[in-house]
Amino acid sequence: MIVRSKAPLRISFAGGGTDVPPYPKERGGVVLSTTIDKYAYCSLTPNRHDAIRVSSLDYDVIADYRST
Repeated sequence: MIVRSKAPLRISFAGGGTDVPPYPKERGGVVLSTTIDKYAYCSLTPNRHDAIRVSSLDYDVIADYRST
């Protein structure tokens, strides 16, 4: 089974990153942002290897990680 997903990208006008832990827990955070009509795509495909392969089609980069 292949699982595919997409998520809208966002543009931060102010406070970008202050909503990502641990920063807001330590200092608080406020962000003004919006989504745009561009997306990040992800596909998950099972394989027979004991590894996770991450491929970036935009940058032609492949990284392999052992899953154990």
